[in-house]
Amino acid sequence: MFNTILNIVKDSFKAVDFEITSEMNVNVLQNEFKKNFGLSLRIYEVGTGFAPGTKKLSDINQVQTNKNGFSIKATWKIKDVSEKFSNVYNLKVKVADINDEHLIPNDLTLGAAARGEYTKPKLKSAK
Repeated sequence: MFNTILNIVKDSFKAVDFEITSEMNVNVLQNEFKKNFGLSLRIYEVGTGFAPGTKKLSDINQVQTNKNGFSIKATWKIKDVSEKFSNVYNLKVKVADINDEHLIPNDLTLGAAARGEYTKPKLKSAK
């Protein structure tokens, strides 16, 4: 229980300065996200799959986006991160592990996911 409380306190102070703006390039955002949280951020472009790394967030879906930025905290649940990107920038994002192999369950916080506090799906063995 003490570790749980300690993790919540640590998560409250992690990545305080991680500000996202509509003028960020996809690759810059993904690199900063990985550096701050130890997780991968998948950003999708409607109809084409993954958004190109050289595009700005404001250019992805060719929709007028909110110019205001926002900060992400380690205490946010994965579903809250997805909803924030959708509401502010009309973007679909998903959070995956650091190697971008497994999606993180929506009910976990970024901090818990960064600490690996979830069960990864088992990979199918080759026959």
